[in-house]
Amino acid sequence: MNGGWRGELRDRIVRIPQHSREQAHTHFVGKTKMTISQVDFGRVDAERDTNLVDYFVDTGVFDKIRNGKKQYVIGRKGSGKTAIFRVASKERLGVPVIPLDFAEYSWPGHKAIKEDGVPQESAYIGSWRFTFLIATLRHWSNTAGPELAKESRDLLKKIYREEEPGFLESLIDKFRRVRKIEGPSLEGVGGLGGFELEDKAGPVLAQTISQWSRVLMDFVAKHFPLNPFTMVLDRLDDGWDASDDSKMLLAGAIKASRDFNAKLQLKQRPAPVIVFLRSDIYDELQFNDKNKIFTDIEFLNWTDDKLEDVVVARICRSLTCARDEAWSKVFSKAEMRQRASIKSYIMKRTMGRPRDIIAFCINCQEVATAAGHSIVETDDVYAAEEAYSKHIYDELDDEMHKQIEGARSLLQILRDIGFNRFVLSDWLNAGRKREQGASDDKLKSQLQVLFDYSIVGVQRRGGISRGTSFQFRYNDRLLEPNFTGEMIVHPSMKKHLKLKEPRRDSIPEGEADD
Repeated sequence: MNGGWRGELRDRIVRIPQHSREQAHTHFVGKTKMTISQVDFGRVDAERDTNLVDYFVDTGVFDKIRNGKKQYVIGRKGSGKTAIFRVASKERLGVPVIPLDFAEYSWPGHKAIKEDGVPQESAYIGSWRFTFLIATLRHWSNTAGPELAKESRDLLKKIYREEEPGFLESLIDKFRRVRKIEGPSLEGVGGLGGFELEDKAGPVLAQTISQWSRVLMDFVAKHFPLNPFTMVLDRLDDGWDASDDSKMLLAGAIKASRDFNAKLQLKQRPAPVIVFLRSDIYDELQFNDKNKIFTDIEFLNWTDDKLEDVVVARICRSLTCARDEAWSKVFSKAEMRQRASIKSYIMKRTMGRPRDIIAFCINCQEVATAAGHSIVETDDVYAAEEAYSKHIYDELDDEMHKQIEGARSLLQILRDIGFNRFVLSDWLNAGRKREQGASDDKLKSQLQVLFDYSIVGVQRRGGISRGTSFQFRYNDRLLEPNFTGEMIVHPSMKKHLKLKEPRRDSIPEGEADD
């Protein structure tokens, strides 16, 4: 290659402008060309990605949160909710941030504190409101000025005596450290005494919390304008098991945050409470005035360009290269089958989520590195797709299993069909064979589940003059199922389900297996 690495470096320097020569030199530091193996693509799980802040891609969410326009961040698993939660900071939002991660929260304990005599979806509003208020006191006791900090600490001591709990242990402390919560004894508020948590006196304890909440809400409302904050709630799905109690619990969190925000919201400032929740769980919740919060929701949607930015940001950080050349540094320009580029091939197999494209790139990297390639070749992509397809299958199985009975069986029906394209009769016939006695209505409702999770796509209506185009629900939340025509299994599932491409002359350009 024109004199080895020195000749290659000389040729590259001749071809690029003077201001880019330092960058070219960096790419060949130590006489070793940078390779795909040296790219840190991060982790698919944002909660464990230690470098996330360095290559986080903002799709405009923070602007909407910063000015108070959005109070809820809703998205599918892997769509970036936890990433936003993790990088939320005072610098980004303009106010101090209180992160509440419910990964190890005592959900059974929280469920024990339920108010009686109120509508079901309101049963847990009181316990959530109390959680927000106690978190506020904890925050101010550690960060506010001397006077407010002392008042906050005094209130915590009145409630918890000398056994002040940890940050998320404030409400019930996982039934371990805090054994007794005292009723309010301030002037003008009737005292209800103390209750041992072991007594499991949920309704009475809820009444005590309600009494305290009135006192604390007045205190917080008085001091919030000069001591604002934004509380961000993540991992609420850890308490989800699709039971009626879970639905009421999370509906209570949404309604309590809405009430809390209405009382404290400042103009052009972030809402006091921002809730992050999975879209499939949110769709299952039913409560009064749910439609009224629609304008307060930021649904996480990713364009192909933004998904590309997720990868490019990681490449640029690893190889110190310009954005417009990052992809070609580590992925071959050779075409896949059907003349598709590697980029478009990978993009077509994501479900519009950062986690998907990161996982596929990591799989490509592993295959290419094992083969001794400096960049990802087309054969590496095909080989990596096996592992990637299994990853998607496992992700969907995990996402669905808590609320969809027999979710894995639905995926197996697709495997029984054997082709990545099918019509309703194919689904009904395969479903009857797998589940003897299943009615057509039941099988159609199961197909609806796969459509809702974007595993199955439907024909796009109108707008084209040639061939057939398909779309999935993750591209359009308002997309309605059309099971009267041909349907398609998402390309990411094809390898693991071992589906074949039907040999049909009607398959249009761009829709065949590329």
